Amino acid sequence: MTLLSEISIRQFKNHQEALLQFGSKLNCFTGKNGMGKTNILDAIHYLCQGKSYFNSTDKELILHTKDQFKLKGIFKNLEEKHQVECHFQQGKRKSLSKDGIKYNKLSEHLGQFPCVMLCPDDNILINGHSDERRRFLDSMIAQIDKSYVNTLSNYNKVLMQRNSLLKQFYKRNYFDKSELEVWDKQIVESGNILHAKRKSIIKELSALFEFYYQKLSNNAEQVSIDYKSQLNEQDFQDALSKSTEKDKILQRTNVGIHKDDLVFNINSYPVRRFGSQGQQKSFLAALKFAQCALTLKHTGKKSILLLDDLFDKLDKNRTECIINLITSDDTFDQVFITDTSYENLSLSLESSDMPLKHFEVGNSSISY
Repeated sequence: MTLLSEISIRQFKNHQEALLQFGSKLNCFTGKNGMGKTNILDAIHYLCQGKSYFNSTDKELILHTKDQFKLKGIFKNLEEKHQVECHFQQGKRKSLSKDGIKYNKLSEHLGQFPCVMLCPDDNILINGHSDERRRFLDSMIAQIDKSYVNTLSNYNKVLMQRNSLLKQFYKRNYFDKSELEVWDKQIVESGNILHAKRKSIIKELSALFEFYYQKLSNNAEQVSIDYKSQLNEQDFQDALSKSTEKDKILQRTNVGIHKDDLVFNINSYPVRRFGSQGQQKSFLAALKFAQCALTLKHTGKKSILLLDDLFDKLDKNRTECIINLITSDDTFDQVFITDTSYENLSLSLESSDMPLKHFEVGNSSISY
């Protein structure tokens, strides 16, 4: 069990400077909207994952009028202590290090300090494009399988090269099958590996997800996650060959694992259309809790759980189910929660005897 005992934040988002020491179980941040509660969770996520959960570029994370940010975290377990540092300055390459040794690649850091975030923006997993669900799936697998990242990177590079070649064929009004087959062989090789891993992981995830959803809903609804892939029913090489004419016309690769999707259902209907706000939030919570359990199963490591605005859109019964779950299930240890009201939060947690550390986040200040 590795816990985040301390974090130092400097010029990250709206926080000028902060040094926070955390408890080993529940850590709760309360305060008005816009004070930076979520930004603290994102700083924790950054130290664990090497990137923001919300922003695609590092320059968006720098405090307004500044040109750099720094984060430092102390992770401890019974036997070891590790220090993770990140420094980003505009115009320079990001520096990420562990115990003073800089990483050459971000992928080297993935999975060392697993964490899982649940926030209101996650609703895009239900209502957004398939890209969002594939991104979630890839991020989850990357924390438990280091080879997956390299294989996925190779697949995307080959896909880009194949699409570029198809565009060249179109512009020059010619076609060379042998040139295309060079890329076909490579994309099939990596694509089949990724498909097999995704299929296996989703099978495990689905069982865990259904277990947690029933816990959160008191068995009120039936839910499922299905893996939708063109490769489920056909050989990748055959599918590529059959799609050649279409690929030539559209100038892009129309079959492959880059078209994969996850299908979310509740009572056999799409949750995006037939799930209430409370059911959708329970669906996402169960999905993230299942991710924690999957990571523990594959790595032996418990994930730091980051819960942003957890109780919004949840009725009392579902709120109590979530609290009971995260405070009694051995899958979870250190948990970080945000809420606008400490009174509401403490009321929700009153049935729990798990040690709680409270932080009040105000305008340019954090007290505890």
